Amino acid sequence: MNGQEDTRGARVLISKITKSVDLHVSVGVDTDELIRVLETYVPGGARLRLAMRDGQELVFRFERI
Repeated sequence: MNGQEDTRGARVLISKITKSVDLHVSVGVDTDELIRVLETYVPGGARLRLAMRDGQELVFRFERI
């Protein structure tokens, strides 16, 4: 991943090459914050490719179609 941004309870990694977005969300993050991060960093035409739990985080990978 080429870029990383930290938000309240979420970490966003964005690949400048593939345009994929990895979203790492702390378990228990506020729902409003999760929605804000999704709206801000995940492109509208993205497809969810991966959802898993990694320790105390939920990990989502989105890729452009």
